[in-house]
Amino acid sequence: SKLKVIKMNPLTWGKSTTPDPNTWSEKFAESTKEILSFAEEHNKVIQIHTGLGNSSINKFDRFVEAFGDKLKIHFLHMGGSNAGHLMFVPRFINWLNQGYDFYTDTSQTIGYAPWYLIKECKEICPKGLNRIMFASDEPWGIFQSGLEALKALPLDKTLFQKILYYNAERLYRKK
Repeated sequence: SKLKVIKMNPLTWGKSTTPDPNTWSEKFAESTKEILSFAEEHNKVIQIHTGLGNSSINKFDRFVEAFGDKLKIHFLHMGGSNAGHLMFVPRFINWLNQGYDFYTDTSQTIGYAPWYLIKECKEICPKGLNRIMFASDEPWGIFQSGLEALKALPLDKTLFQKILYYNAERLYRKK
């Protein structure tokens, strides 16, 4: 199958529908569960937007409880805002320490956020360093500025290459 990933964006789900399954209508729940079952059955990555409003990371806890152990989930944008980054990092590390197969990226992050996540992973959850990926979110982000921000971090060559390329290659490699 050429399909590598299923992308979801809670901001498009309607005013009161969030990643929390308790907010889902019966029809939405049925459709979403079908999509997630397909992803699980075919080993596809779920990419899901994090940010403000309906995509706030604090609305993902019940989603993770219900579906997280069955899926590979790539949380886009590391929480997607200043407050989002601060809420995302401890959750992400906690989820990884619980054994979830989760990933995140550096796209649309605020200056300190990638280093905060990397530093916390080094101290609390070293396997998390294999779950962080560089991304620029073109056309909304600027590739070169994201790359320069990554280069500016105090990373050794091995970790820099993991985040820039190898972590994504491992997750999304062609089969």
